[in-house]
Amino acid sequence: MGTLITGGLSIVLVGNSEVWRALRKATHTMLATQLSLQHLVIQKAEAAELMYDILRSPEAFFTHIRHYSNSVILSVLYGKRCPRYEFPEAKAFYTVNPLWNHAPEPGAHPPLDLLPFLSYLPGSWKDLASRLGHYSASCTLVYSMKAAKTTKSRYH
Repeated sequence: MGTLITGGLSIVLVGNSEVWRALRKATHTMLATQLSLQHLVIQKAEAAELMYDILRSPEAFFTHIRHYSNSVILSVLYGKRCPRYEFPEAKAFYTVNPLWNHAPEPGAHPPLDLLPFLSYLPGSWKDLASRLGHYSASCTLVYSMKAAKTTKSRYH
């Protein structure tokens, strides 16, 4: 199911192939030792903001933690931080995440789990296909929104 949603581009689900090797190389490059030291600066800056936010409004602790993790991830991957949890990129990520967590569960889509070729049939499978399309579109939206902004800011 995860392969259908990601189009075969998830490093976790792709298996040992050329695609996996390319994804692994990109991941390894991004997380190399020298770059990891640069990421430490990002983490420290975000941690300082996290502590300030918790002191200012401790009742929103969970939201502050989500903001911290999202901002670190976006900074490392796209070079742009997420200033507030309420920003569209953060909200989109936390909207898609539960969908993604449910989609690959065994038994979530019984006919397709047992007979994967059914994903190619039209007709009565339209509901399932539309749900998969929604999952896929939501995941793509989260990453393409941030990638487009990053590309625009780097080259314009």
